[in-house]
Amino acid sequence: MLLVPSSRTLELIGWDENSFCKWTEIQVDGFSPVARELGFISHVAGYVLGLPEFYSTVHRIILNEQFMKRHHFDLVNDALRNALEHGSVETGKNTPYCHGVFFGSKGICNGFQDQGGYYKRPEIKRIFEAKNWRLLQDLQPRIGYGVQFICDLSDLVEVDTEKGILYCSQLIKPEHIERRIERDKKD
Repeated sequence: MLLVPSSRTLELIGWDENSFCKWTEIQVDGFSPVARELGFISHVAGYVLGLPEFYSTVHRIILNEQFMKRHHFDLVNDALRNALEHGSVETGKNTPYCHGVFFGSKGICNGFQDQGGYYKRPEIKRIFEAKNWRLLQDLQPRIGYGVQFICDLSDLVEVDTEKGILYCSQLIKPEHIERRIERDKKD
């Protein structure tokens, strides 16, 4: 399933000719809980390790560790776990779920499709887009910190209820940049 953020999101993250996107379908059927967890962790870690390379090469900036850990590892980890729980596991179908990432000049957008009905619900869209995770506690009393991370760490949250996709965008702010890389001087 192709993940495509809205034009509002693409504009926010600075989508241009130097931008890059990728998406992955994650299969969980037939794997033990331990194997699924190891595969899950390796996917999230691999994604996070790719961020510094893209931004240092294309945009000549080094992102700081806090931005990498908190804004991306934690957010992606929690959003993917929610997609797994509310889609693949909750439906009992063990369907694959998708993670897409869009690297722009001003920020990053992650898309999560759960293959279930969770992100297709209008009340979930309303709560996530308002970034008010406390409202979700009325619908789901056992809500954890994952939804709070998603709401608190995202500058923009959009939900495509037709396709069942959660999009979380994070801007790269001056405090997220450890340093800038000087351009090579040509003699």
